[in-house]
Amino acid sequence: MLGALSRSSGKLYGCTVTWKQSTLIPSSVKELMVQECKPENFVDCRIIFSSLDIEVAGDIGMPD
Repeated sequence: MLGALSRSSGKLYGCTVTWKQSTLIPSSVKELMVQECKPENFVDCRIIFSSLDIEVAGDIGMPD
């Protein structure tokens, strides 16, 4: 699963990202649907990685 701000939710990752890697974006990644970053959208995830500072992430980055 992939989460982002609400303006990107509901879109394919390939349509929301500016890919800057030297290789093309893999189709398996390009086709991921972006979910809004709300805790209830990620209850089934065993591992969550966030690149946001905890002060910015708020409840999204806090484990139960």
